Amino acid sequence: RSRKDTHDNSVVNIEYENGARASYAECVFSSRTSRVYSIIGSKGQIEADSGKEEIKLYSLFQKETIDYPIQTNLGGHGGGDVGLLEDFFSSVEQGKEPLAGVEAGKWSVVVGVAAEKSIEERRIIEIKEIL
Repeated sequence: RSRKDTHDNSVVNIEYENGARASYAECVFSSRTSRVYSIIGSKGQIEADSGKEEIKLYSLFQKETIDYPIQTNLGGHGGGDVGLLEDFFSSVEQGKEPLAGVEAGKWSVVVGVAAEKSIEERRIIEIKEIL
């Protein structure tokens, strides 16, 4: 067993009050050096690989796949850091709401804390236990 304080891999399943579900899986010792993202919904699937310059859209109702080219190497986290900073600064300068505000940040932390607690205690965690 490793003495470090981070996970080598984890899987988290989340069930929301409205019935929606999400699952998150990570593996930090894979031979792949990119991150793969997949969102599956009632109308299809969106898939992205940080090592490729495209996002793929698979429709549940159409046979063809739609490819959206994306730019890579635009800064930290594939350009995500640049977008976060631009949004933050324009929110401060213009007094507008950011794309993800305090409430979204709070819930991100709460879900992350619940996931960590679930991993540590090897049991299902209800959000009300965290709040």
